[in-house]
Amino acid sequence: MLTNPRLNRGTAFTQEQRRELDLVGLVPAQVLTLEQQAERAYQQYRAQPSDLAKHVYLSALHDRNEVLFYRLIGDHLAEMLPIVYTPTVGTAVERYIFEYRRPRGIYLSADAPDDIETSLRASGLGSDDVDLIVATDGEAILRIGDWGVGGIDIAVGKLAVYTSTECRAAASDSPRPASVPNSTSSRSHRHLRQLAQTVC
Repeated sequence: MLTNPRLNRGTAFTQEQRRELDLVGLVPAQVLTLEQQAERAYQQYRAQPSDLAKHVYLSALHDRNEVLFYRLIGDHLAEMLPIVYTPTVGTAVERYIFEYRRPRGIYLSADAPDDIETSLRASGLGSDDVDLIVATDGEAILRIGDWGVGGIDIAVGKLAVYTSTECRAAASDSPRPASVPNSTSSRSHRHLRQLAQTVC
């Protein structure tokens, strides 16, 4: 429960929920509301020394607690959109190999077009669970060039923007970022579009 960012509520779990879910002793004893958690997270965000550090902080929060992540962004949308997406995501893409924490998204390979369906289904989501797929080939990103798999941060950032502007304070299980190499054949692109229509 605590390792699943879609389900984790951290200290917002009530005492009753902690007992039911066997979380007693695994989180600090004090129960905090989502509002209190968001205020504490905002203070931690503001303490970060640079825009990149703020981006990394938000990414780590996203990896830990999606409800809190979207609540925080929803509460400070104008301030945080340039951190979650442009211009800061360009620096995050350039630093991807140095700041890599957790895989987020689906990685498709031009060398394995037959694995596209398997890759899309590996998320564990069915066709009723996905509303949107944002795909990137990792090329010509924000005028900084080809960044390969690091370009996944563009798709993750766009989904964070879409979700936070549409849902404001609610986590969404449905969007999935995907990285599609530019060298993927037109056959693979057609196959991906067909699969996206069936998976979505």
